[in-house]
Amino acid sequence: MPTIDELLNDNSDIETYEDGFAPADGYMTVPYSDAQIIYINNKSIGDMSEQISVEGESNSQYILFERDRFADGIDLVNKLIQVHYEREDSVADNCPVVNVEYSEDKLRFGWVIPEKAVAIDGVLRVMPFVYGTDPNGDTYVMKDLYVEYNVNEGMAIDGGIEEPEEQWYQQFLDEMQEFLNQSVQAKNEAAESAGYAQDYAEQADAFMQQALEYASTASVYYQNVQSAKDSAVQAATQAGQYYEQTKTLSITNVGNMTFAIDPIRNCLTVTYDDTSD
Repeated sequence: MPTIDELLNDNSDIETYEDGFAPADGYMTVPYSDAQIIYINNKSIGDMSEQISVEGESNSQYILFERDRFADGIDLVNKLIQVHYEREDSVADNCPVVNVEYSEDKLRFGWVIPEKAVAIDGVLRVMPFVYGTDPNGDTYVMKDLYVEYNVNEGMAIDGGIEEPEEQWYQQFLDEMQEFLNQSVQAKNEAAESAGYAQDYAEQADAFMQQALEYASTASVYYQNVQSAKDSAVQAATQAGQYYEQTKTLSITNVGNMTFAIDPIRNCLTVTYDDTSD
């Protein structure tokens, strides 16, 4: 199974936004936005006083953070980003981030404040953190300095608000697991296809070598046949010339001798004519 770093590092075929940011894989995209960006510099979170939350709200406050993409040379796009919060009554939880985007040197992520975080009024401590592995494969955790965020007192609706359940975060974990499963399946299918391609390539190379050997053998055979043909033609030519020269021979004061090749007996026959001039 791929690690979180490997999963979040697959940023191929990503469309870049006009402002230079592109979406990061492995995170939910939700239709929240905010004109104010809370900047994180040297692990210090900027002023959040303009972000207003009221006791009893539920998923109605969206906070957008931006920080440097690299921390001491480590690319945070390859890590899992979360937000930790803690209420005054010590109730705490970790939340997934959404709408994660990155540029060449910056990283943006959003946090939808869950119902549980603002179930009571008072000071809410907020701390983004990053989890993953370092280049050596060891656990990597980077925390920001927490900021105290004020949750304003609110009025009860219909006699009170029930305590929220932890379904939202569980849903995120379930979707993350599904994403991992799909990635593993895609990786296995790609590896299997690569294996088939390698086998086909090796078979093609073997067929090519065999074809070259056949071609070489045919070339040698053709050359031998051509050479034999040329020798036969030359021998036939010489035999014909010799036959033309010797088929009639006149011997002085003896008579005429006629030489001929007997194809049946496979020998030379001589006919003597003693008629003299």
